[in-house]
Amino acid sequence: MKKLYHFLIIISLSVTMTSCANKTEKLEIPSKPVIQSPLKFKEKEQEFKIINYYQENLDFLDKARKEPNNLEVLYKETVIEELRNNGFSYDELSEWMFSTPTNLEALEESMDTLIDKQILLNESIKEALSDSASKLPGGDKTVHILPARPEFFLHDKHVFGLVWNENSMLILINPSFLEEDLKYSVAHEYHHTVFMETAVYTPYNLLEDIIVEGKATMFAEIIYPDVENPWNKSFSSKDENTWKIFMDNLESSNSEVLDDFQNGNQWTGIPMWSNYTIGYQVMEKFLEHNPNLTIEEWTQMGSKDILEKSKVKDD
Repeated sequence: MKKLYHFLIIISLSVTMTSCANKTEKLEIPSKPVIQSPLKFKEKEQEFKIINYYQENLDFLDKARKEPNNLEVLYKETVIEELRNNGFSYDELSEWMFSTPTNLEALEESMDTLIDKQILLNESIKEALSDSASKLPGGDKTVHILPARPEFFLHDKHVFGLVWNENSMLILINPSFLEEDLKYSVAHEYHHTVFMETAVYTPYNLLEDIIVEGKATMFAEIIYPDVENPWNKSFSSKDENTWKIFMDNLESSNSEVLDDFQNGNQWTGIPMWSNYTIGYQVMEKFLEHNPNLTIEEWTQMGSKDILEKSKVKDD
């Protein structure tokens, strides 16, 4: 089990001269908050755990000041090794989001802000998990909170989520995160984990990718309908070209095609995040035609059935 780590406590002494007795008073400045990790709680039958990697990043910064030419080794020894201890594999940890930070000053500023905001962050995540579990119960979940590398530009919401398996999700967080966007992201990733609990294996292709993201996006919007995202929009004539490419490549597992719908392609006119946009649009039409299905029922439904019952081909 991960130990309870503490942030450096700083106490400042202030000297005040009194007019009567010329005494010296010592005033204590509030200390930095204790780093709480792991944080555990239950929601009915589900157990949740929130693990942050604040102390590991602080340890990395401390070592990096002494060995500035050895950053990659130090980061692997402190942050990456702890992620491995918490269940991440070598393959997973080779992904770009786990690469070594080099802007140490910016990382230190991020850590100070995130530690100051940890109560807000933890409470937001707890609320999102509770809201999500009430709509769609599932198994036990662990949320890993990793400070985003300052070199990595997150989109405007400053929150980036990923799911590795049915039990755990990773949230990359920028200190300027907004509470509503954090909760929305947690709900989105939570749906992915529950989907993975019951999903029947099918060959991964463009249709599967888009419907999986559409389900998670619709789930998060049901819980937090006031959160705006660039992909939560209805059908538009501007989407016709992207829709045609989608329909022509439903069963494609070509990584370049999948990347185009995630990252955009200026040459073919596919906008960034089209997998979320189209997935949301399909789910929107699907629920219009199938309003009596429960969240659990459409979560478990196959992608081909979702597309067919959405009647988007007929509209």
